[in-house]
Amino acid sequence: MATLPVADLLKHLENYRGLLECCTWLDLDRFICFTSNIRQEIRLHTPPGSHNPPHRLPVYIHDFLTHMLQLSDAVVMQLWAGLKNYVWSLDNHASSHLTDEERDHMGIVGERALRAEEKLAYYHTLSRVKIVIYQSMHGLNARHGYSTSLACSDCKIRYYHNYYAVDGTRQFYGTPIPQHIQIEDHAYIKADLCELFSDFMLFAWVSAQNCSNILNAAINSEQVSRAFYLNALLQDSAEHGEALVLPDIGDNDDRLKLAMEVRNKRIISQGQLEQMHACSKCSFRAVVTDGIMIGRPCCKVHNSHFCLEHASLKKICVVIGCDTKAAPGSQTCEDASHRELENARNDVGRAFFQLRHLIQRHNMPHLLDSMTTPHSWDFDDNADDGTRKSDSGNQQPKARFSRRRTHNEQLVVACCGVITARGTMYGAEAISGVKDFLKSVYPCREDLPDVIFYDNNCHLQSHLAAQKDSFFGQVILPVDVFHFKSKHKVTDEFCQKHCNPARWPELVDKEVDSDGKENAKWIFNSSAAEQVNVWLGGYIAIVRDMLAHRFDFFLDEMIKRRNAEVVEKLYLTGHSPYHAVSQRISPEGTIEIGFIVPSDVQARLGPKATAMARLSAAQA
Repeated sequence: MATLPVADLLKHLENYRGLLECCTWLDLDRFICFTSNIRQEIRLHTPPGSHNPPHRLPVYIHDFLTHMLQLSDAVVMQLWAGLKNYVWSLDNHASSHLTDEERDHMGIVGERALRAEEKLAYYHTLSRVKIVIYQSMHGLNARHGYSTSLACSDCKIRYYHNYYAVDGTRQFYGTPIPQHIQIEDHAYIKADLCELFSDFMLFAWVSAQNCSNILNAAINSEQVSRAFYLNALLQDSAEHGEALVLPDIGDNDDRLKLAMEVRNKRIISQGQLEQMHACSKCSFRAVVTDGIMIGRPCCKVHNSHFCLEHASLKKICVVIGCDTKAAPGSQTCEDASHRELENARNDVGRAFFQLRHLIQRHNMPHLLDSMTTPHSWDFDDNADDGTRKSDSGNQQPKARFSRRRTHNEQLVVACCGVITARGTMYGAEAISGVKDFLKSVYPCREDLPDVIFYDNNCHLQSHLAAQKDSFFGQVILPVDVFHFKSKHKVTDEFCQKHCNPARWPELVDKEVDSDGKENAKWIFNSSAAEQVNVWLGGYIAIVRDMLAHRFDFFLDEMIKRRNAEVVEKLYLTGHSPYHAVSQRISPEGTIEIGFIVPSDVQARLGPKATAMARLSAAQA
């Protein structure tokens, strides 16, 4: 309780002497405690611009106090009449001595009654809806509360807890990120619970469904997924000094799509945050590029089930090379050989002994949901069903019944473990595709690392020589040590001459022991990409059916969070992570160099984590 002499407190009640006979000191203390904590709720019922307490309490608050304090209507009315000015002058009264049940009840109109953040001088309408709040205190708890929104009578803008709605858009308030994030019209989630879900996904490859299963079935997988994406978007907007803007129409997931696509395109054009990563752990910049067979559904037309542009092809026979319209209720035309392919494919799908083989063909490390209900299997999307060649040697027709999938994700990984880039290969991990991918990551020659390890650098160098492409002329292009020893023939003269990592003394650290014997070891961990692939492969079952915008956003977010952890460890172990000078000019016309740590690491490490030098582009 705020410091106040008893005599002064009694002065507030001197006109209500009957109260002192029917109320105890504990009754007075609890009344002040409750009313001071729900003062913001009471303030909603004061006249516009007024700074004084209302003459009478709203009916529902009056009923709430009579129920909680077990006092009569007349006593509560007199307590408010005598103590309202005193309550109005207090900070929130300490509630540590209240029981958990009392806090829960008070939350309905007090602590967990979420209101618009904006302080309005005038408002026209007040809207209140009942909500559920998911929080992680003592495990996942779903608490009930109310959300209040206010509308300005002049500009017609309606203010909600996280955002204000105007001209068909939701304009979020910006920093700081709200403690309660609205994931549905009648559901909020604590921001720290969103972070817990993100950590589950980052460190343990837990799907949204299993996040729900682990914590509490009261929150479903769609809500977990929506909380993850919205929390990530709010953090991304805050890091870039922008306010998140979403459409105010459509369902909850469609609202997020455009914002997710905007971030995906920004990362494609500007690169990952750690694209120019360097640290003192390496004497110069070296990266490894490699692909991992993790994909998503894409257009059935090669390198483009069908995108909107090719939706009309759904009615065409799925046999490759056949342009005949498919028969009703079938995916093939009336041709007997084509119908035979579909019948054979359906028979295989009904065979129980094929199910385990289907799981293996999908490279699924574990089920999407350990508590899932039975569902129909989706077949190998990239397989040509019914394409076996006959014993006579005649070529059988080929058909593609299922969706096409992207081929692999191509990564560029610094030898210290930081992921600097990711790209999607649609058709295959072709040499020309890898070359174009590296050029998109490092569009300026000056940004290229000193060394690029690749398990097929011998063919890449041959391709570059044939194309007379000198873009990588100043870069060392060896095969990584593991693949060079196990996958490349000793008789391959070109590979031995141009791609043997031992050819470059810069890659070898020679030491002399106490006996005068010379020992050599590799300076760089050229298997960094293989090790990262093990981590990224844990998401195969989670992302395999995601749409393109979710797939890219999810992987980029996981990479961003993993990089933050790796960079923090590098900093704490004294390896001084920083960003090398980039020739990509920022919109402000400056280049950032020096010691740079991501913002989330800065928050944990404090001012010592930021030592940044900025040079203008002209000076650079």
